[in-house]
Amino acid sequence: MTKKLLLFARSLFSNSSNNNRNVVVKECFFSLKSHRVSLLLALLFVCFSFNFAGAQTTLFQFNYESGFGTNPNIDNVLGTPVFSANGVDDEGIVTSATCGGGNSRMYSADDWDIGDSYRYEVNTTGFGNMNFSFCIKTDNAAVGAFIVRVSTDSGTNWNLIGSNFTPTITASASATYSIPTLANNSAVVWIEIVKINTNANNSRTLVIDNATLTGYSIPNITSFTPTSVCAGSSASVVITGTNFTGATTVSFNGIAATSYTVNSNTQITATSPTTATTGTISVSNSNGTGTSGSSFIVNPLPTITAAASPTSVASGGTSVLTATPTPASTVNVTVLQEDFNAATNNWTTTNTSTGGTPANANWTLRPNGYTYNYPNYPINTFHSNDNSQFYLTNSADQGSAGTTRTTLQSPAINTTGLTTLSLDFYQYFLNFDGDDDCFVDVSTNGTSWTNVATYSATQGVQNNFLNTTVNLDGYVGNLTLYVRFRYAGKFDWYWAIDNVTISGTRTNSYTYSWTANPAGVTAGLPAGAGTANVANKTINVTPTQNTNYTVTVINTATGCAATASPVLVTIAAPTITSFTPTSACTGAGGSVVITGNNFNAATAVRFNGVTASFTVNSNTQITATIPVAATTGTISVTTVGGTASSSGQFTVSAIPTASAGGTQTICQNGTATVSGALSSNGTIAWTH
Repeated sequence: MTKKLLLFARSLFSNSSNNNRNVVVKECFFSLKSHRVSLLLALLFVCFSFNFAGAQTTLFQFNYESGFGTNPNIDNVLGTPVFSANGVDDEGIVTSATCGGGNSRMYSADDWDIGDSYRYEVNTTGFGNMNFSFCIKTDNAAVGAFIVRVSTDSGTNWNLIGSNFTPTITASASATYSIPTLANNSAVVWIEIVKINTNANNSRTLVIDNATLTGYSIPNITSFTPTSVCAGSSASVVITGTNFTGATTVSFNGIAATSYTVNSNTQITATSPTTATTGTISVSNSNGTGTSGSSFIVNPLPTITAAASPTSVASGGTSVLTATPTPASTVNVTVLQEDFNAATNNWTTTNTSTGGTPANANWTLRPNGYTYNYPNYPINTFHSNDNSQFYLTNSADQGSAGTTRTTLQSPAINTTGLTTLSLDFYQYFLNFDGDDDCFVDVSTNGTSWTNVATYSATQGVQNNFLNTTVNLDGYVGNLTLYVRFRYAGKFDWYWAIDNVTISGTRTNSYTYSWTANPAGVTAGLPAGAGTANVANKTINVTPTQNTNYTVTVINTATGCAATASPVLVTIAAPTITSFTPTSACTGAGGSVVITGNNFNAATAVRFNGVTASFTVNSNTQITATIPVAATTGTISVTTVGGTASSSGQFTVSAIPTASAGGTQTICQNGTATVSGALSSNGTIAWTH
């Protein structure tokens, strides 16, 4: 068993680059005398660490086998790494057998002072978990002490990645340094071996060989869909790219995805968190993090208020409901934004150049600090406005026999709903002899193009690209629109493009729908009020009972919706201003006309609490029948809005009784009872 385990362990070291199983050996010593399998297994897991996130890649390897080491042995897909010796004299190639065996040639330089260095410049986009190794030797230990440092901003800021070391003369020292994560996925990285102290005699030789940078692929995001979500909501986002196998985290502007599934090495499905904010999407594995070139947009929810006027009506009366949304109807919108800092993007390039070497004129991503030198002309070093990666088409590099025709085309954009549109970008165009031109074209179908801007004179400078704006108002309202940069020249110079933004203003359109509580006919909602419609911004309602009305607004441009707080419309309480007649006799019957307000849908009329039958003549008048049992007291009218009582009393008088020879007042239409003895002649005399 022990032998088999050892054979298995040895197999892990062999051909690791071919079996996609990268084994990093850590310092570990143990005795093979132990026959305890459990101990051996434990030691194996302690001594070996495994990286399943992809095969190791060599980003550069300078063996200096020929020339002066200006060209690496490996030219990676991100561009040619650059080596330079700074502040020291070039002593050419020397032969040595001290690094890796054989007659390796080494680069040699002398006169070392503080700050003198060997520098390696490389594009690490798409890579992380990197290690830098080299072999170094001097002819005299007095050459002094050195450090290894890294910069991602062309030398403005440095990060020390190794402790001081002093080259020896007895043997070539090999060293390996871990590159910090800040250098992951960077368009330009400088790695320097630099002298840090003085000594009595600076004229010493330092030889360098086998300088190698290795790394592992980190995730690279090329696109994602959908590209937006409403605030507070989540979306299932399909992320497309490379190197997704082994992904450990997916984040939206720094906030972890609610969940995600790695569908394949090129696709992830992630659920955006409800707390996400606008920003890039990132995917990480054990080697580093890849970030999208564009932002995942979290659209704000509209805010909505509702108001009623008046807020209290008679039953069946009319109240006007109005909804007011924000933001304002006109807002700024970014339709497309591309900084070209990722290793890949969804722009397309074409090259129909002829003569020379046409491929050299391709639109190509170039790192910040990229240099180009045509023989007998000054070296040009490029720096975009934000010191980042950019696109370049180079006619000069095609050669003197070349005719250059290249295009850089955007993905399709949607300009519907926009009222204005503009293109903003940064450019450096170096004009040569007047027969080279740069064009900005637009198309609604990708086939027929219209020129909207032409540049025939130099634009910007190599270390400060020019900010340029092109009006595209004529191209709003298109479901599909493309923009392209087209270069035409004949053995001329070049055109560089960076940081493209297409933006405009949008007139927000909102739809409105209303609901009521209690629902039903008593709410008095008009037909169609419950269906989302622009016309429902203002509606008339005629409730017959107290009702809460709620409006929901949808921003048709983003699809985001919001609901306002309910607005209450109450049924106004009735009021009694007068009544006539103001009195009656008990049991005399008759009717009373009551005058006031808000009598619609009255439910009861009472005379001092005694219910009367009644007729609602109008919202301001009721005719009530005096109940037989009525007594003196107030008259009240009750509706769904409440109960009103008269300020004065309705008087109910009892039927009087008169005696002979006496006087008695009686009710109109009433009766009186007379008692007493008749006179001798048997007649009764009445007076009135």
